[in-house]
Amino acid sequence: MNSNINEAYLEKIFSRYYVVDPPKNIIVLDKPAVSVRGSSMSVFRGLAPKWRNDIIVITPQGNDETLLHEAFHAQFGAGESAARVVGKLLVVKTRFIDRSNFISSRFRGRTVNYQRCPGCELEKELDKTLLIISPPDSNPIHYKLV
Repeated sequence: MNSNINEAYLEKIFSRYYVVDPPKNIIVLDKPAVSVRGSSMSVFRGLAPKWRNDIIVITPQGNDETLLHEAFHAQFGAGESAARVVGKLLVVKTRFIDRSNFISSRFRGRTVNYQRCPGCELEKELDKTLLIISPPDSNPIHYKLV
């Protein structure tokens, strides 16, 4: 599992960006998400279910760019090309701000708080959906925006 992705990491990422609202629910998988269709196989870094705009799913291969990319999908319903560009631009902007002491000292983020939510109703609801893309022995972690 990507050990970086915890409450503090999520709060740090989403407190910096005003372009993308923090998703209400983030599911972090501990196993890769794989989809097999015929003879082709796709491995996902993250997913934003189209039927729920308040959820994103992140896999162990995901990073800060993936979080922003999937949040952009969920919030705006944007296509893959637009989400890819926005994710990359936001990460580059943050790296620039972090490297510049003058700018980072004047940059104020917003307050974002996530809480781990074991056994929530959403987790039970998504279990059937996640079994399609995640192995049966996986143990997803649900973080909820508070």
